[in-house]
Amino acid sequence: MTNSGTSAVAAAGRTARADRRLVILACGMFAIGTDSFVIAGILPRIAQDFDVGVGMAGQLITAYALSYALITPVAAALTSGLARERVLLAGLLIFVLGNLGTAFAPDIYSALLGRVASGAGAAVFAPAASATALALTDPSRRGQALAYMMVGLSSATALGAPLGTALSEVFDWRSVIVLIACLGALVALGISVSIRTIALPKAIAMQDRMRTLGDARVVGALFATFLVLAGLYTVYSYVSVVFRPATRGDGTALAMLLSIWGFGAVAGSLAAGRLTDRYGSRAIIN
Repeated sequence: MTNSGTSAVAAAGRTARADRRLVILACGMFAIGTDSFVIAGILPRIAQDFDVGVGMAGQLITAYALSYALITPVAAALTSGLARERVLLAGLLIFVLGNLGTAFAPDIYSALLGRVASGAGAAVFAPAASATALALTDPSRRGQALAYMMVGLSSATALGAPLGTALSEVFDWRSVIVLIACLGALVALGISVSIRTIALPKAIAMQDRMRTLGDARVVGALFATFLVLAGLYTVYSYVSVVFRPATRGDGTALAMLLSIWGFGAVAGSLAAGRLTDRYGSRAIIN
């Protein structure tokens, strides 16, 4: 075999190994996404179980989202110089424990604490997973690497949340949360076996990260993203109530509606990754 042939085989082997590890990381993002989105589909059952209003039960979504949003930038800065596999495993441990705390909570306030913990675990895991995905792939495939992560998140809306909603019809909402915790534990096992030492880029200090907020273009992009997501998830959080006239409280019908929405998100994520590698991020955003 020629040197070029040997190099091609070696490159293909590295790509295959990277892809397997990307799938494991994407499964972690799937668990995080499912944990975030599934509450919307089972909200009435949670409210009934804790004997509170749907609005109060909806604060479980708020607790997770706020914990995730506030801790993510801090966690990314504080852990940027640490071994990736340890950060990933630590995030998943907190995530799993938080979900178990939610699943076995005796009241709504205990469940809120569990959601804060699971959101914190997700906040530690998500940026580390994205950074690891980039470190595992060649520069020419980085758009696709990030697309793996986004597909993991968006497939949670297509599969995870609808499946969780449907399972709550058969079992109960607590069992659904336990299953999510089990998925997180399985991902942790996969990471401990397949992801070892990852070359780390130079750590970026928090003040350097915050300096980008002085760029009006960055602020504008963040604000536009905030408005889009705020509008989207304000409705999504109470989708079980919004669609009640159409579903008549049928969890299976609601799961189907959630699945249709989610498959659109998956298709968009896959297309965005490939188009970004080909045309650049500016062309795709514009």
